[in-house]
Amino acid sequence: MQCLQSRLSPAPLAGAFIAFFVFGQVPLAPPLPDPPPGLEDRDITSAVERRLGLEEAVPEHRIDVTTEDGIVTLSGTVPRLSTQRAAGHAARTVRGVVGVFNEIEVEPTPRLDSSIRVDVVAAITADPVVDIEPIDVEVEQGAVTLRGTVDSALEQSTAEEIAQGVSGVVDVRNLLTFETVNDRPDGDIAADIQNRLRADAALAAGLITVVVEAGEVTLAGSVRSAAERMRAEEQVWTVPGVQAVENNIDVQWWRAEEMADWPDPWTDGLIREAIEEALERNPRVEADEVATTVRDGVAILMGEVESLQAKRTAEEEARNVTGIWQVQNHLQVQPPEERPDARITEDIQEALQRDAYLEQYDIEVQVEDGMAHLRGEVDSLYAGEQAEAIAAAVRGVMDIRSQLEVAGDDLAQADGDMEEHIRSYLQWDPVVDADKVDVEVRAGVAILTGTLDNWTQVRAAERSARWGGATRVVNRLEADRSPQPEN
Repeated sequence: MQCLQSRLSPAPLAGAFIAFFVFGQVPLAPPLPDPPPGLEDRDITSAVERRLGLEEAVPEHRIDVTTEDGIVTLSGTVPRLSTQRAAGHAARTVRGVVGVFNEIEVEPTPRLDSSIRVDVVAAITADPVVDIEPIDVEVEQGAVTLRGTVDSALEQSTAEEIAQGVSGVVDVRNLLTFETVNDRPDGDIAADIQNRLRADAALAAGLITVVVEAGEVTLAGSVRSAAERMRAEEQVWTVPGVQAVENNIDVQWWRAEEMADWPDPWTDGLIREAIEEALERNPRVEADEVATTVRDGVAILMGEVESLQAKRTAEEEARNVTGIWQVQNHLQVQPPEERPDARITEDIQEALQRDAYLEQYDIEVQVEDGMAHLRGEVDSLYAGEQAEAIAAAVRGVMDIRSQLEVAGDDLAQADGDMEEHIRSYLQWDPVVDADKVDVEVRAGVAILTGTLDNWTQVRAAERSARWGGATRVVNRLEADRSPQPEN
């Protein structure tokens, strides 16, 4: 049996695309204060303000931050709905933040509701995850309402995320429902949830407890950050048979070591199964065409996919599995039909103009034999990454060569000052144990050494080094908790 499910959906699980750009050194925020054993609200506020300053899509000078008992309230105005959501997510990633009230108002450049609707429909239609046919889109004074029945929770949340990114949208009311299986045994549902929580490298889920009664899930226990608390709930909604979720997880970052412990070994075979299941769940990837091998924590992807977005998505799904420290992506992009370069170019240009953040840039697009070339100047790395992600999603794009330049001042600083900046960002990252990371800076190049628990922590440490102002990062960190050998 099946029933219809409606919920206020969090943002879908998605990873950032890797891109290469011509850029100078990122301007620096002041170093963050060292987090004391008992974090003070004023220090959390300061850390969140500086974290927002690192979020290139967020105008931090237009946002006010207050904190009470670890709960952060964001207020102010921003020009885009996607920026409002990005600010909320950034605040949740700061150590000591247990919750976020996002009261930021969205004040975009006014557009006709009819024009916004056309762009929302076009953007959803262009995405392979969502079928636009059953979705009714209404727009009133910039506020979008989505109605209809879709196939899954991922499709429901993806449609909402797409609408949020359209220029002129001030809010999205997601009334989409999706069909769920309601006759699965509770024990099977609980086992699937535990497996998915364990397999997610972005979660330290060792202290999360799961109770399922008649398909209604209750989560309890503790995680390291408010962002992890939300991510755990997102994972639960991907499990067939889930009817409702009550999230009672606490944020207790100081218990991070306990959260990583699991009683059973995590072998290459289990990692491979987790990757295959993740690919099977993701409609962007033709999972049957992907052959996955895992050797000593290295995932090797072989086969063919229909789009560049599918290739990148498959790699990111693999990277996000616990125990993986490297992914070798040998997937070949083979579009199901040949499309003229001129039509691909036109589709990329239209998609860039629909995007609320990228519409301000003059990005030149040229496609030759399915290779998309992006040229022009943007003012942030985020803009360049977003442009690549949008181009990769267009049917017929087989690869991208980005020559986007990031404008900005190159700010020089002494190596010692840079080390201080990097260490301060490591200290405030709830994912990384800063005491396990050794930092050395030589002529602006940061060298990271030490051993962390997993690939996610290694990447997070490298991110902190870039935030700290490093012109280049030599990441020699190793990932512990390697998969155990097969019997």
